[in-house]
Amino acid sequence: MLTPFGKELRKLRIDQNKTLKDMAKYANVTSAYLSAVETGKKKITNDLIEKVVAFLNADKTIVEKLKDAAWNSMQEFKLDVSGKNETTRETVAMFARNFSGLPDEKLKQIKQLLEDH
Repeated sequence: MLTPFGKELRKLRIDQNKTLKDMAKYANVTSAYLSAVETGKKKITNDLIEKVVAFLNADKTIVEKLKDAAWNSMQEFKLDVSGKNETTRETVAMFARNFSGLPDEKLKQIKQLLEDH
């Protein structure tokens, strides 16, 4: 099953009549690896996103769609809080500790708060 990133990437590639093999070669990865990224079996890296964007000669709108799809496809996240203030670090840590126990209603409230920001 394709991830949101995989769906977007495949659609863009097909729309431009480009093959998975050609994209993989350009990105200096194997076709199997790129396919595994599309299906969520391998992690999406920033380097891969940059290479895919260059390969597709993507405009700003497409770049944002790909980045959003990549974020929505990730199974885990790493946040760098170095240099951030104590409140920011505590908030991130508290969210990470409590994430799995948050009810959907609270998650929706947090999401809305972030969307309004």
